[in-house]
Amino acid sequence: MSAERAGDRMPVPGRVSGIRVVGRSWRITVPVVVGNALVQAATALPFLTPGFAPGFLALALVSFAALAAGAALAAAACAAPAEPRTRFRMSGLRLWVTAAVAVLAIGLSAVVAAPLFVLTTTAAFVVLPSVAGGARAFSGFRAFARAPLRAIGLALLTVLVLLVLWLGGLLSGFFITGAASALLSWLGFGVAGVLLLGGWTVLLRRTLG
Repeated sequence: MSAERAGDRMPVPGRVSGIRVVGRSWRITVPVVVGNALVQAATALPFLTPGFAPGFLALALVSFAALAAGAALAAAACAAPAEPRTRFRMSGLRLWVTAAVAVLAIGLSAVVAAPLFVLTTTAAFVVLPSVAGGARAFSGFRAFARAPLRAIGLALLTVLVLLVLWLGGLLSGFFITGAASALLSWLGFGVAGVLLLGGWTVLLRRTLG
């Protein structure tokens, strides 16, 4: 087997569903989702105006670090083989760097345009499980060639979930404001994100294994 093909493969722990993967990783994903939501809500407490003030930049850095760490931990947790005795392990520095780059790209795309944000976030759900599973960052996109119907279907579901979360965030702002609104929104984002990570992890393992 060539080195390129070896880097495109992921271990396959048998036939397992995304829900089962998420269910067995709850000891990591639940604290990650709740912790990240609390951090994001806390950064909304001072009500600082976006700009280049030191206070706002510090909060933005904390928010970014929490999101990147949460993404890396959740991806690693979902990537653990779905076996009862499997222990959680990180995939090294490469996963942390990938998560940081993904979060930065998502944040920048959100500033540019909503469609670009949706596209970038969907791509992140493909890249993160690939790296967490030991494959190359962009090898996950091979799933669209090897299992086009399932990959396209999951991508459309991901886009739909992102749109629902966006609309839900807008509507909740009319009834709940401040840190409470941020907490509820990020809890919703976190739960949906973990479920999508589980789904993409299983799909990539089945197609790249």
